[in-house]
Amino acid sequence: MKSRYKGSILAWIFVAILVWGAIQYKSDPGFIACRARVTQPISNYITVKKHNIGFDFSPQRTPPLTTVKQEAALLSFLPGVFNDFGYQDWQEFWSVIYGPIEEQEDSFKVKRYRTKEEMERYLRSRYGEPFSSFSKDNWDAFWNIALSK
Repeated sequence: MKSRYKGSILAWIFVAILVWGAIQYKSDPGFIACRARVTQPISNYITVKKHNIGFDFSPQRTPPLTTVKQEAALLSFLPGVFNDFGYQDWQEFWSVIYGPIEEQEDSFKVKRYRTKEEMERYLRSRYGEPFSSFSKDNWDAFWNIALSK
C-alpha cells in the first residue's frame, strides 16, 4: 500500500513546486514590467480604436442638414468677411466648425473636435479682421449664429 501512495504524493509535491514557482515568477518585478511593456500598447490601441469608432457612430457635433440659414445670418452679421465667400470657402469654413481632426497620441491617431478657442484662433489667423478685434460678446453672437440648427 505504501508504494501506491508514493507516486501520488510525488505528483502533488511536483504540482505544488510548479505552482510555487509560477507565483514567484509572476510576482517578480521584471516579469511585471515585461508584461506591462507587451500589454500596454495593445490596450492603448484597443482604447483608441473604440474611441474612434464611437466618435464616427455618434458624433458630438453634427452639422445641420443645410447651412443656408446660418450662411445668410453670417453674411448679415459680417458682410465684409463673408461677402466674397464661394462654395469652396464655405466648405472650408464649415469643416473647421464641424469637422473632426486627428491628433497623434503616442503612435495612434485619435479623432476629436476643435475647441472653440482653437476655432477662434484659426478664424483670427485665417481672416484677420474683424475676428482679431472681436470681444467676448461678438464671439458669443458669432457662435450663436454659426452653431444654431
